[in-house]
Amino acid sequence: MAMEYRTLPRGFGKIQLLSAEAMFGKNGIWHARNSPELSAAISAHSSALSEIAQDRAVSPIVRQKLQDAIHLANGGNSISDHDSHELVPMLNSAAFRTAGSSTMKWTAWVRGGKEGLKVVSKPKRFRPVSDLPQAEVFVQVGNDLFDPISATTGKVTRAVVGAIDETRRRYPTAKVDEFRELAAKVAEEGVFEPQNRKALMKVDYKLVRGKSGRTRAAVIDVSSELLGAGFTDEVLKTYKLPSGLAKSLAHAFLNIHKEESGTLPKTVAIMVRDKQLAETFKRDIGALRDNVERILRQSNPDAAVNVVLQQSVESRVKGVRSGEARGFPFTGLKVQDFLTNKSTSPDLLIRYGRFPLSDETDAYLKSKGVKVLDKSDYVVAADKTVNGRVLNILKLEPENTVFVPRNSASQHSIFTRGYEQELDTAIERAKIEQWSGLVVKLPTKLAIGETGQEAVTAHFVNPHSPLQVNALKRAISLMSSRGNSLPASEKNKAKLTFEELAVSSLPELGGKGLEIRTLAMPRFKVVGVKKFVSPA
Repeated sequence: MAMEYRTLPRGFGKIQLLSAEAMFGKNGIWHARNSPELSAAISAHSSALSEIAQDRAVSPIVRQKLQDAIHLANGGNSISDHDSHELVPMLNSAAFRTAGSSTMKWTAWVRGGKEGLKVVSKPKRFRPVSDLPQAEVFVQVGNDLFDPISATTGKVTRAVVGAIDETRRRYPTAKVDEFRELAAKVAEEGVFEPQNRKALMKVDYKLVRGKSGRTRAAVIDVSSELLGAGFTDEVLKTYKLPSGLAKSLAHAFLNIHKEESGTLPKTVAIMVRDKQLAETFKRDIGALRDNVERILRQSNPDAAVNVVLQQSVESRVKGVRSGEARGFPFTGLKVQDFLTNKSTSPDLLIRYGRFPLSDETDAYLKSKGVKVLDKSDYVVAADKTVNGRVLNILKLEPENTVFVPRNSASQHSIFTRGYEQELDTAIERAKIEQWSGLVVKLPTKLAIGETGQEAVTAHFVNPHSPLQVNALKRAISLMSSRGNSLPASEKNKAKLTFEELAVSSLPELGGKGLEIRTLAMPRFKVVGVKKFVSPA
């Protein structure tokens, strides 16, 4: 059976805080070559920056730094080089990055109309998700744009999953870190037919307005973790839009289990990496759990769905009984210790989050007849080294409605000296080929420093600005020094990728940029269980 995927016709979006005018217009921040020119740019656009500095949704640290910079610049004083190097990433992020309240506001998008984009005001009784900075508008995406985006999301999902499945077929005993490198090599060879189903994949697009006035979509990221279906439902509901994504995800898992095992599971456990992730995403996890349980109880009133921690599972496999291993009873979710005898082990274990299982645990679960979804191999689907090569193979050219920005990858980790020359080469390429800018990405998340804080995974730079280039090199150098104590396997992942910057500037949004996330789930044709088939 062909492994087909459908793209859901709605989701969340992100509107960036800073307009293209403030970045690229007269005295634009993007063009500042040194600290005095940055000071002049901040003064010229102090009104737009003051709005961000006064926005309570923006982090206090960013607000204070912006306020200090505006005060200095408006007073005719030059900002120091040290402060400029800190400000440049913040300002660039507010125009290009979409991760966190200091860079964007959440919105929703939905397929609607035959063509173009339409910005729609929030409903009268608009109640945003608690503590979430939401925009006053949502966006309707016309069929002329949605249809090629939908086709691309399905194509990307099939190709990434196919490359991963082909890698496991060739290298059945490869460990996680080795598997990552092998998958990147396999992805270069071509497009492979997937052998298994991935319950959820996400492809992000930045909507770009060309000189002709035509709206196009640049593929900017591919991710694989399950986070966000329930959260997206909450955002959609605030704009009075159809939701049901968590329900569709629940159907996807149950259909995959039925297709592979022949029956629906009687008991299900959702495994979360750790307490922090469980607490942060408890509403999202709760939505998935409730929907799985609700569907199963249509035919089995005793069906149970519990939530367990990864450490609980792996500790029990090793025979360890600690307080940590007894589960985490946080508000709103039933968290139950993992039971190891066959009569109480779950039929289906849903791996919620981007983490692999140890080989020992994986073998143990198989011996107990527990089916684990999504498969651990799919952790690498979000790795930019892997999916970046898939995107290049698909040959989505710049003249198409959907395109992949030009890119390349480093062969050296940021913990070795070789990456510096590769970075310089990427900067020179961006100059020669006249890119709008350069995006420097880490292919995977790294926890660095004493607090284990995740490193920033995307940096934006004007290759013609010495100030911006120096700020970028300083940021990567700091990342390298703070992560020096990481194990060798983690360091080896930190190979930069270099990508052409796609600038989103939409007149409908006052010149601000828009990014939308699409969700892909499997299509099913399962005879005799219509109530369990995901809605079309």
